Parts: sequence; structure tokens; C-alpha cells
Amino acid sequence: MRKGQKRTLETRKQQSETMKKQYKLGIRTPLFANLGIKQSEDWINKRVGNRKKNNNYIHKQTTKDKISKSNSIFYNTEKGKNIQRERRFKQNTSKTSKGQLKFYYHILNKFPSAILNYPLYKYIIDVYIPEYKICLEYDGDYWHSRPEVKERDSIKDKYLKENKYTIIHVNEHVFKKICP
Repeated sequence: MRKGQKRTLETRKQQSETMKKQYKLGIRTPLFANLGIKQSEDWINKRVGNRKKNNNYIHKQTTKDKISKSNSIFYNTEKGKNIQRERRFKQNTSKTSKGQLKFYYHILNKFPSAILNYPLYKYIIDVYIPEYKICLEYDGDYWHSRPEVKERDSIKDKYLKENKYTIIHVNEHVFKKICP
């Protein structure tokens, strides 16, 4: 292939497959991939072979214990709990409506331990307050007026009541009147 000449799709696929095979064999590494340099057998054994022999691809148990201990110390602090809460919030806000977020922020002012989109058994609770075992459900006017959603909500409510949780439903139009 000459300089400046475009590669066809077939050529690119073929080169890609060749490179993948070379990575697996340890002949090529991403560091040198663009340079096209082949490493010597000594280099391959030193960098790749020893790791395979010693099974160093994963942490040893002592390292895992150290990481676990430092994490448990950190996440039991107030700063660590806030970080965990923020991570959960970021993970769970992708399917959250604006109204539900506004509702959550109002609850969060009164109950700092409130959790958004809390997974409880096989259900997701809109807002959960752990110390009181209260499940708050924000019912949007459009979505929760549908019969199949009402049926699913009643099954969810029954299950939570059997397990001694308090369920409170807040309708969208009522919440907008209270908190415009």
C-alpha cells in the first residue's frame, strides 16, 4: 500500500484481524501498534509471559483486603456517603422525569437520607426514606392514568405493605399545586 492511498473496507478488516491475533499472541502491544515494531522474544516473555505464569492479571488476596478495608473506612465517613449517594443518583436519573426530580429535591430538604430510584426487592421506589421505611411514589398524570400501570402499581403496593413498608403516592397535579 502506497502512502496516501485509501484502504478498502476489506483491507481494514483483514489488518484488524491480524492485529487482534498479534495482541493475543503477545507479538504486538497497543503501545507499539502504530509504529509497527515487533518486540523481541525476551521482551514478550518479560512483559506478558511472566504475568501469565504468575497469574498477576488479578489482585492478590492481600491487595484485595487492603482495598476493601480502605474503602470501608472511607465510605463510612460523611464525605464517602455523599459520594456514594451522588453515584447512585447519577446512575438512576436517566429515566427520571423532571417532576420526579423536583419532588425528590423537596423531600431531600426534609430528609437528607432520602434515596432516589431505590431498588427494593424487584421494584424501583421513586423516593425511599430508609430510617422510617417510607416509600414515596410520584405518579405522573399521563403515565399513571393507564390501566396496566395502575394494576402494576397495586401489585407493588400490596407486596410492600406485606413487608411492612409505608407507601405514599403523590399525584403530579397535587404536587404542582403545593409546590409550583
